[in-house]
Amino acid sequence: MEDTEIVKLIDLAKRFSNGVAKITERQPYHVNLIDELHADENAHTRILAAILRYKTDLGYFNLKSFIEFEAENCPELNTIIDQIDKPAIMVQKHNIDCLIKEGKKYAIIIENKINDAIDQNRQLERYIESIKDVDKKNIFLIYLTLKGNKKPSENGFTSKAQNWLDADDTEACRFIASNYRNDILPWLKQKVLPEIRYKDELFLSCLKQYIDYLEGRFGLRKKQLEATKLMLEDILRKKSLREVLIINSQISELESSIVNYSFERAKEILFPHFEKIAEKHFKINNHINTSGGYFQLYDDSWPSGIHFEWYPLSLETLLKNNNLVLRLDVEGKNKKYYRELIHKNFEKEFAEHKFRHIYTKKGPNSNALYMRNITLPNNKTYLDMAENEADSFFSGIYDDLNQFKGILAKLPRA
Repeated sequence: MEDTEIVKLIDLAKRFSNGVAKITERQPYHVNLIDELHADENAHTRILAAILRYKTDLGYFNLKSFIEFEAENCPELNTIIDQIDKPAIMVQKHNIDCLIKEGKKYAIIIENKINDAIDQNRQLERYIESIKDVDKKNIFLIYLTLKGNKKPSENGFTSKAQNWLDADDTEACRFIASNYRNDILPWLKQKVLPEIRYKDELFLSCLKQYIDYLEGRFGLRKKQLEATKLMLEDILRKKSLREVLIINSQISELESSIVNYSFERAKEILFPHFEKIAEKHFKINNHINTSGGYFQLYDDSWPSGIHFEWYPLSLETLLKNNNLVLRLDVEGKNKKYYRELIHKNFEKEFAEHKFRHIYTKKGPNSNALYMRNITLPNNKTYLDMAENEADSFFSGIYDDLNQFKGILAKLPRA
């Protein structure tokens, strides 16, 4: 695509977007509470769980219709419907966004990625692993995204998890890729909304708000569609339908190219700068890629296997997140000895520096002893920060960690 074509496409997209916005502004006032509250993925999961918990004399109608809807992409799900009696529909159980489970009979894991959160290391594998009392053949996983264009990373959806879910078997596969645009929104409008009892007026009101919110996310509200139609009619007066379809294809291609280019450029610029700040204070060991990885900080005077770690840290984290996680990890054959020694002698010091004790024997944090959540200034992402601002902020954090250099250096060699 020539540079002049790109400029024309961008100019057309701007004029179209501005035209739709102006027409929309002239229409009646519209407000949606979910828009105003800026719901995160946890909030969307709670809303979905509340909808699925709805029960009438006919039982869990919404849950059954949801499973039937998703079973179009996974026939094996149909085997669950007749088993539904007293399901537990839980949010954040075992850190799973939503877990639908009924004794040892079945388990449905819903991983909500409506806002494109990154996959954590071994995330889906760990979720499946945490369900001890259900046979792997009766565990299903629904990977729920906004529009269906986000796929689970190999880092999050490991080969072991894929094997457990028979991901390569089209007949037996129990991994379901679902999305709000083509699955949840139609299900809510076609199956859920018509079945809500009139006496459940508050639930009905909430449901209408949520449907309206999702339609807004996809530009499907009535006033948005009317504005879009007017702008398209204006364009079609000047161009043929074939030309418009070609333009649409070119804009999609351009959008994909811009995203890929931006990520590559960000990788070239952001990573070296992030490393440069850290290297002023610690030695580093890092493995960062687009959607997963880690960044370790250590000192030669510390026993082997002890380090601070930004985890998970990836290009997506630096581009999208304004909250980062810093851990003290203890690994290796002597980790039990050092964990107990550090926690016994230095718990107060870590607490004073806002680290909380999270030591667990299993799971994603099995090597972590202490963890600290760090919010970037003014809710910015690393991408939003000027170089001097990032240097000052992270240097301040590393200066704060410097006192631990001497403490950890005093640990005896096991």
